[in-house]
Amino acid sequence: SLRDVRSATNALSRRAEEGGRRWEAASLALRAAAAASQQERGEMALYLAEATRVESMLLAAGLPGAPFVTAHELAGDLWLQVHQFADARAAYERAAARAGRTPRILLGLARAAAGLHDVPAACAAYRSLFEWWNAARRSAAPPEIAAAHARAESLGCGQAGR
Repeated sequence: SLRDVRSATNALSRRAEEGGRRWEAASLALRAAAAASQQERGEMALYLAEATRVESMLLAAGLPGAPFVTAHELAGDLWLQVHQFADARAAYERAAARAGRTPRILLGLARAAAGLHDVPAACAAYRSLFEWWNAARRSAAPPEIAAAHARAESLGCGQAGR
């Protein structure tokens, strides 16, 4: 079932060999996702460490990181997926330091804090997410925002951002 993933990682690796370090970060991140899908936390951690290291070098040089989603954000997502909430929080904090507190990172921080039963931090992150959404709203809330509202309310965060 991972044949297509292996094919994609090999294609990304070939692009990296042509001088595209951002594709190297993407290949490593995809390998980490494959490891996470197999509950291989140790292997996932190694790939994530290398992907974020490569991406950090790129960003420090003023170059773009991994395409589509940064390796730093993906690290948080994958740690959430395997229920390692402290690692997820740390990864999202590192992502925020590099990319700013984007809506995706805010949602990840809220989810990680909720997983750690840190209700004040979860509520603060949800509030920041809702403030961003209310300021940027152009249409009806997507399912992620509606789910975030429901989760915030279930944590006792109140009607923040509605």
